[in-house]
Amino acid sequence: MPSVIRISVLVTVLWLCSSFAANGGSGEFRIETATYHSGDATNPPSKNLTLFSDGVVYDFPLSNSIGITVFEPTGQRLTMLDAKNQWKTFLDVKELERVAEKLKTVRLPMPPLIREMVFPQFQEIYTSQSQMVELRGEMIHYRVRCVEFMDGSFAAQYRDFANAYACLNYYLFKRPPHARLKLNEVLAKRQLIPLSVELTVNSAKRDRRKIRTKHKVERSLTSGDVERIDLAQSCSKCFQEVSLRTYLSIQR
Repeated sequence: MPSVIRISVLVTVLWLCSSFAANGGSGEFRIETATYHSGDATNPPSKNLTLFSDGVVYDFPLSNSIGITVFEPTGQRLTMLDAKNQWKTFLDVKELERVAEKLKTVRLPMPPLIREMVFPQFQEIYTSQSQMVELRGEMIHYRVRCVEFMDGSFAAQYRDFANAYACLNYYLFKRPPHARLKLNEVLAKRQLIPLSVELTVNSAKRDRRKIRTKHKVERSLTSGDVERIDLAQSCSKCFQEVSLRTYLSIQR
């Protein structure tokens, strides 16, 4: 019998009131994220600050040396910034999507779990009273608690950001994004933002790991956030452009 790898991503929103949901969350907002592994709640291995402003998304690492990432939905472009070396590199989001889609054309046999990650077939269950979405597959099961946004602008902006990063993770780390892309599609269709996500994966591997992620969401930016955005914009203009290969050679 295959063991169960249960990956619980608990997204605890410390500030997200009902008026935010009613107003749709348009405009500027910020998300602080802390991700905990293996039950270590005191020393999170990764912290990020994600700022949404004027249709652009700025993602800043708070606990490691990985560079700043800027997502521009209108130009479908990701800019990665390395402050230490004063380098920048660009990625075309459409190209990232094309590379991820190409995985579906691979003719070699895939392990069952990888195949379901690439070709997810989910039963969708939505409970409106509790705003709970479940996607049930043979080996993958999402259970997501959500909040609804009336005009959907926040949900669409968050979806585009989440999609771009899912495809980037596949490009960099070979993590098939298709199951997550399906979840993003379902949430955006219902104009929902995830508050908590629980992912259960059945695998033949005999390991068990848990990931808990906490988010703090706020509708307005702080003065420090504005300074961070100004810095990212300045770096985008003055840093030396290098190839992705050169950029990653230092990051890794």
